[in-house]
Amino acid sequence: RSNVSFVSIDDPIRTLVITSASVSEGKSMTAANLALTMALEGKDVLLVDTDLRHPTQHELFGLDGEAGFTDVLTGKMSLADATVTIPGTTLSVVPCGGLPPNPSELLASEKMGEVVGEMISRYDMVIFDTPPCTLVADAVILAARCDAVVQVIDAESAARQAAIDAKEALSTARARLRGERSVCATSATAPRAPLVTTIWSGSVGRPRSV
Repeated sequence: RSNVSFVSIDDPIRTLVITSASVSEGKSMTAANLALTMALEGKDVLLVDTDLRHPTQHELFGLDGEAGFTDVLTGKMSLADATVTIPGTTLSVVPCGGLPPNPSELLASEKMGEVVGEMISRYDMVIFDTPPCTLVADAVILAARCDAVVQVIDAESAARQAAIDAKEALSTARARLRGERSVCATSATAPRAPLVTTIWSGSVGRPRSV
């Protein structure tokens, strides 16, 4: 959380994509913990499960996942109706909802841009939990709409080449990003090994190795 804050002192990050190179690297738990930590500091935070293929945020927070973000994108539900506030916090969560046949198309749609704008107008920080970026294009599509990207890497089990491929995939969206920062942190969400996270926040240069 501190690293995200320091990256954005002069130009605060309002929208943040969380992704990884492969499955089971801890990106969804990282997104949830980061969102909750920021909310406990008094920020109005919205956590959106945009892993429209294998969503998990509804399970992490014990929510009903039948309706959610996909219903907002398809016009079946308003953002307000799809949002659940976590009691005792300023954190709100939008679960994925039903699994669509065309996730990438939904995330690249004009409706998605409208919804992101609505989110920014209502919350201090919006965090998107996305699929691994080497498997599908969803995270790259969202990165082009957002202020910064956090790539979570399980330092023990992640394949080096997969991590490099993820960075290359995300760098294709760097025109909408604003610089780069790399950080290492040990996280309680991954007891087996430290999580290595790369944060991009800018449009200059390429991501540095972690």
